[in-house]
Amino acid sequence: MLMGTPFLLLSQRPYSEQRAIFLLRCLAGDGKRRLLARYAIGSAGGDESAVIAIARMVGIALQSGLQFQVPDCIYIGRDEQSILSLIARCQRIAVQHVGATHPDLRDAVNVAALAMRRLGIYLPEITMDPAGRP
Repeated sequence: MLMGTPFLLLSQRPYSEQRAIFLLRCLAGDGKRRLLARYAIGSAGGDESAVIAIARMVGIALQSGLQFQVPDCIYIGRDEQSILSLIARCQRIAVQHVGATHPDLRDAVNVAALAMRRLGIYLPEITMDPAGRP
């Protein structure tokens, strides 16, 4: 994180954000971590389409240069907070302004946001602020 950027402790964020971060980080990780995410999604009532939607978004985010922390990191990274913010917005309205350079990411975020909502991961309004401020 950059100097002056507040560190966001994962433990102090809403539970829905913690669940979302866990899935994103695991899907950005190695094979064992991806299996853990599949299990968590299945346990929440999700199916293969939910796994594919969220994993596709993570893959496109990684290809776009965004970074995810390892699952046991106690802080939320700046890129992770940005993705959570987009997901929260998508759960409320269709996001069209992610950026002309990342139309694939915009579409993937929209689909993943719907998949997360179906899993019961509905991010609160506070998440829409990329700085995580109320």
